[in-house]
Amino acid sequence: MNKIELKDITKKFNNKLVLDNISISVKENKTIAILGPSGCGKTTLFNIISGIEKPNSGQIFIDNIDVTNTTGLVSYMLQKDLLLPYKTIFENVTLPLTLNKVNTPYSEKSITELFDTFLISETKNKFPHELSGGMRQRAAFLRAYVQNKNILLLDEPFSNLDNITKKALYSWYLEIIKRFKRTTLIITHDIDEAILLADTIYVMSQKNHKIINCINNSPKRNIDYLFSPEFILLKQAIESNFMLNSQFVFNKKRKT
Repeated sequence: MNKIELKDITKKFNNKLVLDNISISVKENKTIAILGPSGCGKTTLFNIISGIEKPNSGQIFIDNIDVTNTTGLVSYMLQKDLLLPYKTIFENVTLPLTLNKVNTPYSEKSITELFDTFLISETKNKFPHELSGGMRQRAAFLRAYVQNKNILLLDEPFSNLDNITKKALYSWYLEIIKRFKRTTLIITHDIDEAILLADTIYVMSQKNHKIINCINNSPKRNIDYLFSPEFILLKQAIESNFMLNSQFVFNKKRKT
């Protein structure tokens, strides 16, 4: 049985089509990537899954139960870390639990131990401006994790980082998901990221706001995979897929 399933999700804003019959399924404890260029509707899709936006049509199922338009069922990490500058990192991490008065299995001691696991133990009593971009992203990820939802939505979680920091966080993230099982959906426009992190890749087109390909990936869960011939061939295939479905049309002959 699928942990989460989207069936024929369609969304329009002012009669402009943003999502067209999107269907996605995710098995429990698996990671899927929704890969596509800016403007194809990826974030709108996450907003619908989380209940922030309502679809014009279609349904969302979690554990085979219709949860369309229901909030509070998933952990949602936005593209920006949104850490409050006047609160410590510990206060930021635990803020959703405090605001929602959530009965959490985590005590202060166990959350402190998670700071060690997430490699940010020294940040607990610091403020966001004192942290690097990579540390802030780890804190934001921990904040999403401690909400104790079985489904994580990660919207471009590494996009604001430089390439060196990004590669280091890929290795860190791969270790984290080995240890802590979660059903995870990742939005990305980075092909390398999708191939490395996801069990299944759904490719979206900016041209028609549809799923144009679904790739069973079986990632190697190792940063060295980025340099393998298998990786390069898959990346080239996905790039070709994007070119064929691009909204831009180039004339074969140039006018003189």
